[in-house]
Amino acid sequence: KLEPDEAEEIYDEYDIEVSSETPVIRNAKIRGLIEKLDKIEQGPADAGDFESWCHKAIRICFAKGLRNVELKPNKLGKSRRDIVATNLGEGDAWHRIYEDYGTRQVTFEVKNYQNLEASDYQQVQSYLTGEYGRLAFIITRDVSENLYANKDVEWVRELYANHQVLIIKLT
Repeated sequence: KLEPDEAEEIYDEYDIEVSSETPVIRNAKIRGLIEKLDKIEQGPADAGDFESWCHKAIRICFAKGLRNVELKPNKLGKSRRDIVATNLGEGDAWHRIYEDYGTRQVTFEVKNYQNLEASDYQQVQSYLTGEYGRLAFIITRDVSENLYANKDVEWVRELYANHQVLIIKLT
């Protein structure tokens, strides 16, 4: 039987440093993605490239919280695709999104342009039924993540007041 002091000495002799390359690899992938984004032009011509870029970014950034991140055909245009992922409720934020908004399938609507319109928000809102819950993301090329007064703010408020859905703008 070891005395407490003897056990501490053994532990000190085997000072093990646990490290993981995962954060290093992940950060390198993110840097590479950021560099590629600058080469994608805004507008319909490069919309497919931007969708693919967003797909990769979501898979990397939300790897712990989302599974089965896939490009899905958009009902309004087969050449346009949304990104849909399964929310397993892992982690505080994704658990809260599932519990508070019933969002098992998370929708990311991709817009390869700036200056969203009310119709963009309404389009996303139209997807929010059943397992898609009451929360979705809209990804845009806006330079600011802020919602603009007399525009985005009112549209988001209206959608929440009338439909109890939340649309989060990502840039």
